Amino acid sequence: AEEDRFSFISPRVGLELGGRVGDSWILSAGPVLSLKNYDENFSGLIPVKRQDRTYGVRISAQNTNWRIRGAVPRLSCLAERTNSNIVFYDNLNVLECSVGLSRQF
Repeated sequence: AEEDRFSFISPRVGLELGGRVGDSWILSAGPVLSLKNYDENFSGLIPVKRQDRTYGVRISAQNTNWRIRGAVPRLSCLAERTNSNIVFYDNLNVLECSVGLSRQF
């Protein structure tokens, strides 16, 4: 089927190391690796199965003195670069940041 060329298996591995800085900051960082192996050929014109390799780094920070209804906000940013055997998807760079809340029980 046409949509099978977008079906893939993608193991993703990451490691994050961090610790306290000062009295209230917790900082962490680590590498991220993702491999995408697509199930079907990219197209009839390109009879090759697409393979993407993504490498990146994630950095996170939180201040335990800051609270929002009892939860501590955490800022995480991820910078990634994707290399692909299909030129259209090669050398893609992504920078994304997110804010989350954590609460210890």
